[in-house]
Amino acid sequence: MRTMVQNRKAYLLARLAGSEIGKYDDEFSTYELELLETDGLKPEDFIDTPCGKIKGSFRPIHFWVECPKLEEYDEKIMISFKLIRGMYATVFLREFVEFM
Repeated sequence: MRTMVQNRKAYLLARLAGSEIGKYDDEFSTYELELLETDGLKPEDFIDTPCGKIKGSFRPIHFWVECPKLEEYDEKIMISFKLIRGMYATVFLREFVEFM
């Protein structure tokens, strides 16, 4: 499995919270519901939000930054990069800033 992930043939996924959490009758869904409950939430809380209905989805938890480029201008920098669909640039930027 590790080789498949490294060769981008497989992705490890994590679930994002939403109204469809817990809809399956399995151990993982039970665990998801328990996690929501610790924060005082339930799946119905994601149906009517300021952003509309949030169903929840899966996202890869390991991702690659492609074509990274860092340019310096006086006292400013410009960072450019590509991520696969579904990845969050803010996550990469947070890690980049913490690394610096």
